Amino acid sequence: MGPKFAAYEEHGVSEYWVLDRKRWRIGFYRREEGGELVEEFAAGEEIIRSRAVAGFWVKRAWLKALLEVAGALAEIVPSVS
Repeated sequence: MGPKFAAYEEHGVSEYWVLDRKRWRIGFYRREEGGELVEEFAAGEEIIRSRAVAGFWVKRAWLKALLEVAGALAEIVPSVS
């Protein structure tokens, strides 16, 4: 994730969500208002709400299901991983 975080920072991305299938981890990050420091948000919340896209939200369970599907696809089609 290091190179991606650096690229997001370089281009001023205000919010990004990371679904890491290999580590079975989901993380949500956003830039503090008017700052350069990126903070993790929504840790432990079941409903994740975006500040960058007005009105957009998802359930954490949906994202976990996506990780499971991605893992299954990687077993069927190794080039997916």
